[in-house]
Amino acid sequence: MKNLISQVRLCYAATASKDGMPNVSPKGSIMVVDDKTLAFACMMSPKTVSNLKENPKIAVAVVDAQARKGFQFKGKAVLETSGKIFEQMSARVAGMKLPPLQCVVRIAVSEVIPIPTKV
Repeated sequence: MKNLISQVRLCYAATASKDGMPNVSPKGSIMVVDDKTLAFACMMSPKTVSNLKENPKIAVAVVDAQARKGFQFKGKAVLETSGKIFEQMSARVAGMKLPPLQCVVRIAVSEVIPIPTKV
């Protein structure tokens, strides 16, 4: 799973508002923090951020379409605007000519589900 995340680096983050309105947003900065934690950068993600402030539940899908394998990670998110993970992510995106880092979404993973990709 860690290798897949580091190779693909693209995920789709699914959030929902407190009243259940869903939102899916691509994120190109997913990274493994440790065995139970993932993180990604938010730069232009007002809906993702507002949803997570109302409802911290999140699902993140990482898929390698060519290899036909992937995983869905479910858990609870925390928005961080400082600290070690924020600094690591800031360093990763520095020099990429992207908007300033708004925050980092740190996910405490509680469930991992293999994504079946065979037809």
